[in-house]
Amino acid sequence: MFRLKKIALFCWILLCSATMMAQSRIPYYFINTDIVYAAELIPTVGFEHFFMKRDHLRSWHIDAGYQFHYNDQFGFIISPGDVISIGVYQGPVVKLGYSYFTNWRNKKWINYSSPSLGIKYLWYNHAEVSTGDGFLDPGYRIQSEKCISLVPQVYFGQKRTWNHFCLDYYCGLQIPVKFRDKIISHEVDNSGVTNPNVPYTTYQVSASGDIVFGLKLGYFRSMALPGQEETVPVNDEEDMPRKNDQSRK
Repeated sequence: MFRLKKIALFCWILLCSATMMAQSRIPYYFINTDIVYAAELIPTVGFEHFFMKRDHLRSWHIDAGYQFHYNDQFGFIISPGDVISIGVYQGPVVKLGYSYFTNWRNKKWINYSSPSLGIKYLWYNHAEVSTGDGFLDPGYRIQSEKCISLVPQVYFGQKRTWNHFCLDYYCGLQIPVKFRDKIISHEVDNSGVTNPNVPYTTYQVSASGDIVFGLKLGYFRSMALPGQEETVPVNDEEDMPRKNDQSRK
């Protein structure tokens, strides 16, 4: 019985030491790409920097990429205007965000919430848009567009780290607001009559709610807490040889 108590005490000491060593390091930076955005032909490169604020883990992050044009599909509409597939546009994309983390110590998964703002400068040239009230109506127009899109987002996610590899998934809500400057170069009404007063310009602001989700993969780096730089982290393969070398000395 006494021997079992000694073994239990020894295991408890090991667990406490491992906990202290695990808490001696926090995330430092995360370089990543979002494979969900890449699947929509919007390849991105992201950078996230972590820091402590009032004993809580925080981070700011930036994602930059380019949205490629891959189709000319405009949705069917009932009222004048147009509904555009994401593949019609092309142009640069930037997203800025700030993250709040909870329960980051001693957890395999790091939970967080993040408000962010996406900014896009997009365009397309000479696309055909159906403007009829029904599928068989001949009304259409050919237009070009330049668009600035602001995309506020709020989402929740989790990070899972293995040494220097990190998996990050998130989901939430967004409200894209598009400021659209269009040039109509050709227009036919529902009666098949061509509008002679072309080209002309039109301006439109549109907004709609949507679900946002993503899956990031990338390189992860941690750092020692202030005053604990000499502490050897748990499961840090790069630092293990250094520990062994010191023990040989």
